[in-house]
Amino acid sequence: MRVLPIALANLGDVEKIKEEIFCNSIITHGHPRAILGAMLYGYAINQIIMYRPEDFNWDKYITQIGTDFQNKFKLSFLDKIEIREWLKEWNKSNDKSFQEVYEETLVETQNQLRFIFQSIKQDLTVKETLSKLGCFNNETKGSGIATVVAGIYLAAKFNEKPLEAVIEAVNAIGSDTDSIAAFAGGLIGGLHGQNIIPEKWKLVQDNEYLEKIAEDLLAISEDRFIEQKRTTYTNNKLLNNPSSDDYKNEELIEFIPLGIGKITAIERQPTLTKGKYNLLINAQFENGQSILVSKIFNNKNENIKLEITNLNDTILDLAINKLKPEVLSKLEKYLNNNKNISDELRELLTEILKN
Repeated sequence: MRVLPIALANLGDVEKIKEEIFCNSIITHGHPRAILGAMLYGYAINQIIMYRPEDFNWDKYITQIGTDFQNKFKLSFLDKIEIREWLKEWNKSNDKSFQEVYEETLVETQNQLRFIFQSIKQDLTVKETLSKLGCFNNETKGSGIATVVAGIYLAAKFNEKPLEAVIEAVNAIGSDTDSIAAFAGGLIGGLHGQNIIPEKWKLVQDNEYLEKIAEDLLAISEDRFIEQKRTTYTNNKLLNNPSSDDYKNEELIEFIPLGIGKITAIERQPTLTKGKYNLLINAQFENGQSILVSKIFNNKNENIKLEITNLNDTILDLAINKLKPEVLSKLEKYLNNNKNISDELRELLTEILKN
């Protein structure tokens, strides 16, 4: 999911997209399914963004991706010394060489692309299609290939009803919903642009920051990006790794690499381990991003008052923006009448409302 910016910043340069995505992927993923899946997604973004929505043709799009597939995804950069060293380590712990497994994965992926082409042509259901891609099997549902091909499928099938692509993905319960929805959403966004995003979807956290990042990526791809100079050092406390509990609400802080921000909330919660507590610091930064920093401290100071957050208030704060008035009223009444509900239930309600 994190490779979309690489494709956007290098639009039109397929070889650079592949190489940079490969190098990014191997930091955390070793199997060719994940690596090829990431490169395939970058390539699919590069292709779909060239279409006008009214000119998009799903069969030409999938056919173009799948044509000459083995040659298109040939790894021409493996002779670079850094990658050679990584390959050497990979080959030490596997019976087959990386290249052998990669070639097998190419064939597997091309077959899946052929399948989604036939699925759309035969108007198979989304559930049937995702099932045959392995999106619901525990062994394969997180596979880079299965999730990316599923994203391509949904974007192609619902290109004229773009929001349906994302809705179908997030409701495919039992699959890797967040990955598939991110892939489908990125492709749909590449085709239609941001104007199709409904206002209610813009309530996502740090939405303005995300839009700014998108604008910067476009500027990078068009060679007109001017990087803003950042202050390299300030007298503000650093929030990267708190060493002491001496932060205050509304205090200016710094976090590398996000820059200068302000603390918006501080909580100190007891932990299951006796004699310790968890310091939670929320901060909002000048660039629009917000973060939560958590650090465990020894509770040596008896003057530190540990307060369990009033989760009822937290639940209601979340519910105000999520629920219809009549439902909100029922929830508020329930919480007022049940002050001692279990922490497990409070946490469950909080997670449901957050997501």
